[in-house]
Amino acid sequence: VAFYEIAHVFYQNNEPQKDLPIEQNHVAIAVTGNIADKSWSAKAEPCDYYTIKGMVEELVEGLGLTEEISYRSIKMPEMHPGQTAGIYLAEELIGFVGQVHPKTASSYELKATYVAEINLEALIGYEQAPLVFEAVSKYPAVSRDIAMLVDETSANAEISSVIREAAGKFLTNVQVFDVYQGKNIESGKKSMAYSLTFVNPEATLTDEEINRAMEKVVKNLTEKLGA
Repeated sequence: VAFYEIAHVFYQNNEPQKDLPIEQNHVAIAVTGNIADKSWSAKAEPCDYYTIKGMVEELVEGLGLTEEISYRSIKMPEMHPGQTAGIYLAEELIGFVGQVHPKTASSYELKATYVAEINLEALIGYEQAPLVFEAVSKYPAVSRDIAMLVDETSANAEISSVIREAAGKFLTNVQVFDVYQGKNIESGKKSMAYSLTFVNPEATLTDEEINRAMEKVVKNLTEKLGA
């Protein structure tokens, strides 16, 4: 289970009758359970401290603030004493990330739960360069599958790299969906199947364009990996 919420948070100073509360826009994240389900190649992967910290780092990186952010150990009564860090923007504490204290999680009948909360206004206000977005294509994606016989030592990362190198600028995703060794496969080899997704943001791709890209992929796999 993974949740996030962006909402306003209010802080009251020591003189509530004198001043209005301080209002900030925060983002909060909470995850518990498995971050990845069991698959043919791996066991289920439970979320941990690095899962939630990785989410925070992705957010920070997206705003171009990686070098300005640091993490330092802090103590909070609701949080695990050894798995909680304060998030600092320059020298300002703007949030925290870590594991909910096991006693607190247990009281809500939860397994290990990880949370983060960040002052979003502080992050966005510190942004140095404008963010540039690319519109989602209004033209349909086209998928093609390809299966190959390769040496059993060939790694998925290497094969994906060779595919991307040859497929051209319209390739948007490469995903392995099957690996097989055994009957009808010669010793020292394995069969691997991939799904390739192509999208042209400016026009509908034709069969000829896709076929040319796939021919280049096959040629590259044959020449570089002996597939």
